[in-house]
Amino acid sequence: MRDFSTLPKLPQIAPQDSLKVDLKPVARYAYGAVEGWSRNGVRPLFRPSERAKPMSTFDKREDSFEKKFAHDADLRFKALARRNKLLGLWAAGLMGLTGDEATAFAGEVVASDLEEPGEEDVFRKIRGALDAKNVEQSDHQIRRTMDELLAEAVSQIQADK
Repeated sequence: MRDFSTLPKLPQIAPQDSLKVDLKPVARYAYGAVEGWSRNGVRPLFRPSERAKPMSTFDKREDSFEKKFAHDADLRFKALARRNKLLGLWAAGLMGLTGDEATAFAGEVVASDLEEPGEEDVFRKIRGALDAKNVEQSDHQIRRTMDELLAEAVSQIQADK
């Protein structure tokens, strides 16, 4: 019988220390990032052909709805930004601004839309600028112009496609 008392004692390992294992090399092979056999003879658990499953009809529909939603949101953002620019140029014309001053004011109107959700911040910007220059425009006229310019912006964006 062997005497194990002469062997050195091994250090005690805490349970949390034993969990510190680098799994990146293992994960690369487990998920098929490396195709075929590696240098050390480890074969991936899944081949790329085994991982890539064809999309079901439901998955395709879901993917197309997500893409359409993102596309519609992008078009809406572009239309609102263009409407705000046109509205800024319209208001600049009423206030007697021309050239670079009108373009700068239109840029301020576009930037004012990013302050809060909705179009009230744009309306307040236009209303305040018109009041500061003593230009007579009713709230109804400004809102009607906003609606008309939105329709124009949408038609311009559709024409740009």
